[in-house]
Amino acid sequence: MDYVVLSALLGVALLHIIITYDIACQWFKNFTKRMSGFPEHMRIGGDVKIDTAIPSWHINGHGLSCRQNFCLGFIKGVGRTCGEEIEVSWSHTNPLATSVREMGPAA
Repeated sequence: MDYVVLSALLGVALLHIIITYDIACQWFKNFTKRMSGFPEHMRIGGDVKIDTAIPSWHINGHGLSCRQNFCLGFIKGVGRTCGEEIEVSWSHTNPLATSVREMGPAA
């Protein structure tokens, strides 16, 4: 996940980044320490504010502490974001599985 996030933000100049992830409460622990192991050009600058949140549908499965600290509704500037948009489309693409399962390199 670290590599995906840092690669996606490569060359992007932002002052505030909000990342939603189903287990942001665990993933973000020691993120800055892990980031120091990446090449300099991939690291997020120290002047950039990073907030993490758990998407609206997943946060209900977390404890009270997570709901208080990682709820999208409590982060300034987020508004009424759900954070689950990518997973909403899965129900529409699942029927494609039988047609495309042999199109990958493993087949």
